[in-house]
Amino acid sequence: MENETIRKRGRPRKVLSEEELNRPKRPRGRPRIERTEPEGPKRPRGRPRKEVDEAMLNLPKRPRGRPRKDGTPPKTQEANFEENNALEVHAVINQNEEIIAEENIIENNEKIEQNVVENDIVAEFGEKSNDEDDLQKGVGYIKLQNKTAGIINSKVLEPLVPAKHLSENILEQEERVEPSITTPPLVKMNISRSRTPLRENKAKKERNTAKAKPMPNKVVVVTGATSGMGFAMAKELSKLGHVVIGVGRKASLCRDAMREILDACPDASINYLVADLSIMSQVKILADDIAHKVEKLGRECVDTLILNAGADIDEQKITYENNEYMWATNYLSAVLLTKSIQHLLDRSLDARVITFTTSKAAHKTKLDWRTLHDKSGNATKKIYEQTKLADLMWALEYDHQNAENETLHAYCVDPGTVNTTLRTQNNSGCRRAFLNMKRKRGKSVEQGIETAIYLTTAHNLPKNVVFYSNKRPADPSKFALDQDNRIALWRATEIDLRNE
Repeated sequence: MENETIRKRGRPRKVLSEEELNRPKRPRGRPRIERTEPEGPKRPRGRPRKEVDEAMLNLPKRPRGRPRKDGTPPKTQEANFEENNALEVHAVINQNEEIIAEENIIENNEKIEQNVVENDIVAEFGEKSNDEDDLQKGVGYIKLQNKTAGIINSKVLEPLVPAKHLSENILEQEERVEPSITTPPLVKMNISRSRTPLRENKAKKERNTAKAKPMPNKVVVVTGATSGMGFAMAKELSKLGHVVIGVGRKASLCRDAMREILDACPDASINYLVADLSIMSQVKILADDIAHKVEKLGRECVDTLILNAGADIDEQKITYENNEYMWATNYLSAVLLTKSIQHLLDRSLDARVITFTTSKAAHKTKLDWRTLHDKSGNATKKIYEQTKLADLMWALEYDHQNAENETLHAYCVDPGTVNTTLRTQNNSGCRRAFLNMKRKRGKSVEQGIETAIYLTTAHNLPKNVVFYSNKRPADPSKFALDQDNRIALWRATEIDLRNE
């Protein structure tokens, strides 16, 4: 192998002779054209110059640009600012001069009036010179002092305030200093802010919390009652003879749902209200509408509040109130609506607040506060599950906060996988295909509402059980059972809803 020659690739190089190497190179490109300059002077280019007389040269030049009206240079911003300040100062000085002039006029009038009184007294008592005259003159001066004092006191416009009341008001203002508020930390959550005390609760207005008269049928409020499980619950409860107030997002959907229920049960007591639960201002209006509707129906309270409304979308949306869409619809609206009609729940002899969650949120999810408050538009991962976990945690803490109230209980329901279009109508692509396949294997709508209907109509339920699944008590996750986590979520929710 070493003696073998290596085969060269390509065409062998041509060997040139000396004659070929000395041959002149062929010129490249187009040959140049030799141009000869024409004889005589060059032709002038452009317009011929105008002949100018000496008299025209001595004329002053015409100014360029728009002529100024007064011929003065333009004022700078600082000069205008100083001029405006000077005008304001002159206006204040003139005003002060006018006030001083008015005070001088008043003072001169008082002096003139005082001189007139003194002249009257001198004219009346000046001719007498005995002791009685001096006594009368003293009486006259006393009258003069009283009269002048009356004139001066008549100019006083504001009544005097005793120093005692003034000091008390100052002390009250100093005691009203409110502590600063920041977002509290969530235990075992991705939060690293310092803990600060909440603002002290203001004195609540006294409400009429007298218990309502017992009725054979209940007043039930169902949110999201135009489709899916909400519509099925409204229809079933109205068939059982209860007074149902449904809540829908669109008026057309509410009319169609109400017509369908009345066709199936003409004697049903069904009413619908329209509100977009992603907007907190509309939730407050909805609470007032519910109170008016209950009063119009001749009832005094709300016996059951079923918080069923929810949304699941594949992109992050921010409402004009700067809230994440799913967080506001699934969680914040439920909390705000419950607090807004709390006075109606307190009047009931057996009030119940029922929320819905999912098994995945109940066991496998943890709250990530950064994701829920991320307004970048990219944080869509597991937001739906986190909102449902927040519903479960809020139900547990709400029932714990009202433990002393034996007539009010909170429950949370896990219906399981139900064949509804809640999670598929606003999703697309692979996620929609996966959710469609999953829901077709799930329960029917009638099976999904059995637990909620059971909690609405059953009697003598266990007092300390909040989480139910398949009509039986279930165990929530350890994260939801941790009271520190629930209290942190409760405080953070109060801060979010304080500005609404």
